[in-house]
Amino acid sequence: MKKELEIVKVTLARTRTEYETAKNELDLLKAKSESQDVTSQS
Repeated sequence: MKKELEIVKVTLARTRTEYETAKNELDLLKAKSESQDVTSQS
């Protein structure tokens, strides 16, 4: 039982890390496209 809990913990931690990474990448893409919009307007 304890080992199963450890596996769940590890899986959750990994999922959270991947989520954070994906979120950061999305924010970067958003910032890039916004700055591109500004340059294309001027």
